[in-house]
Amino acid sequence: MGVTDAQAVNQVNTERAGMAAGMLNTVRGAANAAILALFGGVLITLVAGRLESADLAGRVVAGNIDATPDAGRLAAHLTDAWRIALLGVAVLGAALALITGLLVRSTTTPGTER
Repeated sequence: MGVTDAQAVNQVNTERAGMAAGMLNTVRGAANAAILALFGGVLITLVAGRLESADLAGRVVAGNIDATPDAGRLAAHLTDAWRIALLGVAVLGAALALITGLLVRSTTTPGTER
């Protein structure tokens, strides 16, 4: 992130570089918090859908699985939820990479070469 931050901060006046750096860090922190909350919500929703109990799903996702005979089944539900959520993240990442590639692809005009 250092190179990206440096390029962004270089776009503002020197007197405002500190403010720009602070803004970048604030946006990064807020985005990280929002993504973590969204991902956690997806995990709890997936587990709750299988267990039919939001309270139990919250405990399972938090790792509070007691040493009971159901612990293996609960852990399997959590593992399945992780797999589904991570597959969703992978598909989203691939789609965004494809879109980015299409947007930054350079075009050539007839008679010129890259």
